This record gives sequence, C-alpha cells and structure tokens, in this order.
Amino acid sequence: MRNAECRMLKGESCPHEGMRRSGSVHAITARSSAKVRGAFTLVEILVVVAIIVILLVSVVTLGGWAVRKGQSKNTEGMLRIVADALEQFAADAPLAAVKQPGGAGQVAYVSRYGKYPADELEVYGSGIPGSTQGRSLAPGGGVVVPDAGGGYQRMTFVLGGAAPQFENRDIATMLLAIELHSESAAQILSRVSEKHLVAVPLDGAGDPVQYLDRDRDGKYNPKDDEPLRWLVDDWQVPVTYFSQRDFRDGAAESSNHPQADGWSWNEVSTRLVKMNGGAPVLMSWGPDGKDQRTEVNQTGATAANIATDLLGLDGSAKDRIDNPLNADNVYANPALAEKLAGGK
Repeated sequence: MRNAECRMLKGESCPHEGMRRSGSVHAITARSSAKVRGAFTLVEILVVVAIIVILLVSVVTLGGWAVRKGQSKNTEGMLRIVADALEQFAADAPLAAVKQPGGAGQVAYVSRYGKYPADELEVYGSGIPGSTQGRSLAPGGGVVVPDAGGGYQRMTFVLGGAAPQFENRDIATMLLAIELHSESAAQILSRVSEKHLVAVPLDGAGDPVQYLDRDRDGKYNPKDDEPLRWLVDDWQVPVTYFSQRDFRDGAAESSNHPQADGWSWNEVSTRLVKMNGGAPVLMSWGPDGKDQRTEVNQTGATAANIATDLLGLDGSAKDRIDNPLNADNVYANPALAEKLAGGK
C-alpha cells in the first residue's frame, strides 16, 4: 500500500488533497485580485473624463478654426472677383469725362475717385454735387432714396445705427455704379455668389431702405425703381469699400470733411488707397465683424475703428492696423493686408 493510502487509513490528510485545496485558494485569491485590479477608482475615472473633455475641446476648436479659415478664404476670393470688376470699370472709364460742381468752378469726378466707382451716395443724390448731366450720375437723373443731399452724414460702420437707411452706403454706391455704368464690369460682378450679394432690408412700410428712385417721385415703385444691394462676407456682414482719394492737408472742409475729434474719413480713405497702389480698398471685418461693428467699437477713441487704428489716434503705430479686433480682417489684396500689419 502506498504511503499516502496508509496515512489516509491512519487518519492523516492526503497530500494531494492539500495541494488541491491550496490551488483552489490561490485561484480564488487570484480571481479576487483580478476583480480588484479591474475596477476603476473615482480618481481614475475623473482623469479619464478630463482627458476625453480635453480631446473633445481640441477637436471642436480645431474644427472651428478650419471652418473660419475656409470662410476667410471664400471671402477673400469673393473680394478678388469684385476687385477685378473694379479694374474693368476703371478700364472702361465711363465717368472719366464727368465734371462735378465744386468751389468756384467744375471739379473732375476722377480727381475725387479716380476712374473707380464712388464710395458715397452723394453722386446719386440731388443735394450734393453730381454731374454735368444733372445732380445725379444715374441715367435719367434718378436719385437714391433716402437722398443723401439732405445733410452729409458722418461716416460710420455701426450696424443698426441711428440712421440705418444710410448704412453701408459705400458698398451700395459701388455696386450701383458698376451696374449702371459698365456692362463688362457687371458681367465680372455676376460671378459673385448670390449669398454674397443681398438685397437691402425693408423698412416699416415694406419698402427697401435704399433704392434708386428712377422717376423721382419719392415713392418706391417696383416697376420703375431699383432696390440697392449690399455685398456681404461669409459671415453675412456687409464689407467695406474705400475709394475716395482726394484728401489734402489744409484743403477746404467740403473736401476733407473733418470729424469733430479732428480726423477725417476722407484722410483715412486717401491713405488706404495710396497704400493699395491707387486702387480702391475692399475689406471684410472677418469672423468677429458683428462684434467690431458695434457702436462701442466704432466710436470715440476705440481702436477697432479703422480710422482710429490707422491714424494711430489710440497711441498705436500710424499707418498700421494693429488692434487685435482687426487682426482677422480680410482684404481683397493680400499684399495690402501684409503692409497694414507692418510686414512691409
């Protein structure tokens, strides 16, 4: 009889049984340990959640940046098309022979705006100097309503300002001039997407806030009159157009039209056009345009006002656009953007 069997007969435990029991205990212990190791502590869970949140924020941030970058590129492409239309307008020079009453005699239209479309509705009004064909450059003498001749409005880029009927008159005038005077330039302009060419808003009576009153009866008639349009960027904010370039130090107020705080929009426009090689300046306010074009950011000494920023009235460098709110502005001419940022 084997020793194990003998010991079992004598009441001793079998070694094999002990081994089996020991193995079972180790197995149970291992399984228990595995269960303990497999569970996450609260701290570990919080760390994992924090990592996931950080990754999600990074993805959203990068995605938003990519979207804004694409919108900026789309806006720049649209502005370049319009710039091409402006150059075609200049080549056609439909207003080159136009004379405006001014001072003691006649002033050539090109001395104020060059061969480009004007950036002020005065040229399509009845109370501000127009042309030798009448007080308005519009064929037939039609005038834009409301008539800017009722009093020269301070240039502003505030959205929803006190006089919304005069908002964005720079861009409205430019589009009207192209469509009225240059068919070839209008064909180039037609390449601009409809999402960037929008009808002006309606007033309380349901009429356009700006329209060309062809029959000059002071009432909007959809059969005879033409609603104006605004050019907007990818963020649906109207862009800005500078064409006036006749500022002269010491010139008469009627030309320079200084503001109460000592600077002139005419000076700003002249500086920008000169920096752009004599060509008009087309600019979008970028992704934060709605924030920039609030009253608080466009009046007083706020540097987000293009004039204050460019002229250095906020204490910054002159002939530079360096306010953070203006850092993402989009220009038709990338070289001008670089120059304004101080790159040249």
